[in-house]
Amino acid sequence: MEEEIRGEYIIFGYMGDLEDAMGLAKKSGISGGTIREIESAHDDLVDLGPLLKSGNDYKRLKDDVEGLVEDLVKNSREGNEDLILGSARQLRDKVRMLKTVIDKT
Repeated sequence: MEEEIRGEYIIFGYMGDLEDAMGLAKKSGISGGTIREIESAHDDLVDLGPLLKSGNDYKRLKDDVEGLVEDLVKNSREGNEDLILGSARQLRDKVRMLKTVIDKT
């Protein structure tokens, strides 16, 4: 149970990081389409949250998306639209894959 609570904090942290990335991207003048890609990844992460039930689910989330979230925030801070878009799409795809895999278990 304690592991699951800690996991919930992790996913909330990722959501906050994505909100930060959106704000940084907006301040850099990044296009609306790229911002929507970040929002899509954020929304998919929100949808994934209730599916996570075990410590293994949270570990997999951390292993699979932590680096992608960090890259997206870094790229947003630097304001490189192509890198932001690529990072957002990669993160979105990974979260969607996790949703499918975890939902089936």
